[in-house]
Amino acid sequence: MRIVGLFVLPLILLANLQIGIFSNIKIFDLQNANYSMDSLNSNYSNISCIHAFFSVKNGSVNFSVPNLARGEGVIVATGSDIKNPRGYILFFSNSNYSVWWTQTAGNQSYSFDSNGAVIGYLSCFTGLSMKILKFDEGKTFYTLPTENYSHFFVIIACYNYECSNVSVAGQVVKYSYTYKNQNYTLTFYYGLFSFSDNYILVKTSTPSSLVFLIGISEKIYGWIRGTIYPPNAIVLVNGTRYTIKNGVLNLSLPFGMYNVTFLAKGYSNLSVVVPVYGGEATPLSVRLPSLRDRLIIVINEVLKYYIPTLLAASIIAIMIYIFKKDKKG
Repeated sequence: MRIVGLFVLPLILLANLQIGIFSNIKIFDLQNANYSMDSLNSNYSNISCIHAFFSVKNGSVNFSVPNLARGEGVIVATGSDIKNPRGYILFFSNSNYSVWWTQTAGNQSYSFDSNGAVIGYLSCFTGLSMKILKFDEGKTFYTLPTENYSHFFVIIACYNYECSNVSVAGQVVKYSYTYKNQNYTLTFYYGLFSFSDNYILVKTSTPSSLVFLIGISEKIYGWIRGTIYPPNAIVLVNGTRYTIKNGVLNLSLPFGMYNVTFLAKGYSNLSVVVPVYGGEATPLSVRLPSLRDRLIIVINEVLKYYIPTLLAASIIAIMIYIFKKDKKG
């Protein structure tokens, strides 16, 4: 199934290009890749990645890229005078580049304005739980906290220059994709690393670089834990109802992204997207607003705007009445 997905996703990209979703974009490189990391546990032996580079002209750019299910997608746009970046999740932006990250499956849409740019996209899936631990930029040496993880997937992007001697925890990064044109260069380096310390050192040859540190867990299940008010609220996870006792949330779920909906009679509904990571608890405490409270708020807001108008109208009516009375007298 995964191999089929790797062939389908490039076709989706090309189809989207032909029907105009990639407006004002010329596609230069689109590939997929499989590689093995024999030095680590055999569970890490089948990592799938897909990447693409796009060259864009002056003006507004609107584009859409797919993301491997449960994978990590990184999108970097580098160019001249980049402005008005839009799209979820925007990590960082200045006039030289914009950076987005996603772990939501399916096509994601992005846009920005520039005087010309290159867009790079990389999405990788290990088959295991992946949690972004740290994003950093603008350095040649990065000291990043490991947060009790021991296996990591690292993505490094270098813009305007090709990074040489890129290393993670003293290990050379072997896998990379590069695109160059007359004005811009963008390179992705990536790999899987094992390290058991509180901090991991990432080294590049230029401060024109960006680093994503992603923790990997072999544990399949995680939890959503917290409280819900009212305690008798109905909880739906991706449409499936879960029983909640005394308003306490303690849901055990496979790692992934979940749409959690809360329903209760006399209260407003609420839906949130919640990530679940293997071996970890995601905290979530919710208090639903009652319909009565919302009605009071609405009435108060109405009164706040209309009472001054009513007072002004009353004063004017009184003045007209007094004026007419005096005129008759």
